[in-house]
Amino acid sequence: MAQLEEALATQPVIEQAKGILMVLRNWSEDEAFAAPRQVSQRTNLKRHDVAEVVVAAGSGGSAAVPQATTAAVLAELNVSGIVPQEIPDER
Repeated sequence: MAQLEEALATQPVIEQAKGILMVLRNWSEDEAFAAPRQVSQRTNLKRHDVAEVVVAAGSGGSAAVPQATTAAVLAELNVSGIVPQEIPDER
């Protein structure tokens, strides 16, 4: 039951990240859904944390995850060429 509740709670940020990637990269829905999953697997971080960083990068805000998580995701996103932007550190 806890996994279902977590999935439902994190789905909005995953959908936002998908939308940002679709707009910024002109990707299909499938491509935009796959990219955060790949970054998640490469960094061993949860997909919703990756999505949080993508949303923050795409909106110019700050991610609500630890700075180390943000740095790891940004490094992988930059290597992948997905979101080559910095995120202000507000932690």
